[in-house]
Formats: sequence, C-alpha cells, structure tokens
Amino acid sequence: MINVVSFSGGRTSAYLVHLMEQKRKAGEKVKYIFMDTGAEHPKTYQFIRDVVGAWGIDITCLRVKVNPELGKGNSYEELSISELRPDLKPWKDITKKYGTPYFGGAFCTRAMKIEVCEKYCKDNFPEYQSWLGMRVDEQPRIWGVSVHPLLRRLGFADMEMRGMYCQLRDMTSAKEMVSYLEESYLLDTGSASKIADRVIKVKKSGQRFMAEISDCEKDDVLSFWRNQPFDLQIPEHLGNCVF
Repeated sequence: MINVVSFSGGRTSAYLVHLMEQKRKAGEKVKYIFMDTGAEHPKTYQFIRDVVGAWGIDITCLRVKVNPELGKGNSYEELSISELRPDLKPWKDITKKYGTPYFGGAFCTRAMKIEVCEKYCKDNFPEYQSWLGMRVDEQPRIWGVSVHPLLRRLGFADMEMRGMYCQLRDMTSAKEMVSYLEESYLLDTGSASKIADRVIKVKKSGQRFMAEISDCEKDDVLSFWRNQPFDLQIPEHLGNCVF
C-alpha cells in the first residue's frame, strides 16, 4: 500500500508532508503529488520549491489535460517543478469547456485537482490511500455538511469527533460501527447509522486525513512554520488560488 500525499502548497498541507516524511524514513511507501491549476499565487510556487529543496523530497507535479469535447473525460500531464508557473492554462481550458465556477459549483477543484489525482493514482498504483491535510479543527471538512451539524447538535467537540472517527475507521462494517456508537455513546440508531455511513463512504474513497495522525490545530501549524527557515509568504486570509 502506497501513501499518496496531496500537497496543495499551503502551510497545513506542507506540515502533512513533514509528518509523512517521518513515515517514509521509517520504511513506509510515500508519494507526494501537486496538482497545478496554473492559477496559484506566485509565492505558492516558491513555497513548494522551498519545501522540496529544503527537505529533499521527490514530488510529481500534474496538470489537467482537457479534452474539449463535452461528455469526454480529461487526462493529465506531468511537469517538472521548474515548469510550474501562473500561466492560467489549465484554468482557461477548464472554463472554456465547462464555463466559470460559481459559489455552490466549484467544479474547478474537482476537475483540476481531485479527478487528476485519482486518475494518476489509478494509472500508477495497484493499491493506494490518499492523504489530505485536514486538521483536528477542520472537522466539517472531515465529516461533511450533513453529518458534522448532527455531531455538533449531539454535543461533540472537535477532539471527541476526531477520537470517534479514528475508532470507527478501524472497524470493518457499518453494523459494527452502529453497535459501537449505540453502546459507547448512547446514540439512537438513526444518528449512529448516519455517522457510520459517512465513515464507510470515506473509507471506500481511500481518503485519509492528517487529523488521524496529529492533534495539531491551526495555531500549532503556524507556530511550526514560525520556527522554520522559510515560510509561505501569503497572508492567512488569502488562499493559494489567485481567484
């Protein structure tokens, strides 16, 4: 089983690279991938080069290769890290085919990142699990828009959700999960089933989260980077994508 780490170019994602390097050096198989939209902030590209150069990691850089015909799937191309640049080409090709992304319809992430990563992994690895840099304080992203509000209504804090998720992920069936939730947390069957279904869905997708192996929150990640010789030179309120 190979651990595929999706490196977005952000601070948390780079911290996940730091954690996974420890696993790689301990003998686990780890592969780092960056999906380029051509619309990343210039300082994001510099940060990626800094991480690769300072830590000596091997990274595969991918871009979507758009098939302009509607109904036909897209592919991808590999670039060297020196070829990364904010030329907007993937973005222009995607919007020419599908139109402009909008709130509630951010298909750009799906088409330029998620689908590219999945296709590359299926082409190259017989077995893999995909790691995403989601912290303990990002439980809404881990549990999803329907289950996370349920957990909040039931009174669970972030660390409790994290602990629950890790326990459930080690179980093999929804029935086992539901029974555990009913007995250990005294949840009703309906709520327990919704929670179990979410964990089963994520497991089937092969996704793993940084929160499973680290209890770091945002302030912890920022503190880590303040003690490094380089950092991402973008204000916290901005994202990596220039849009």
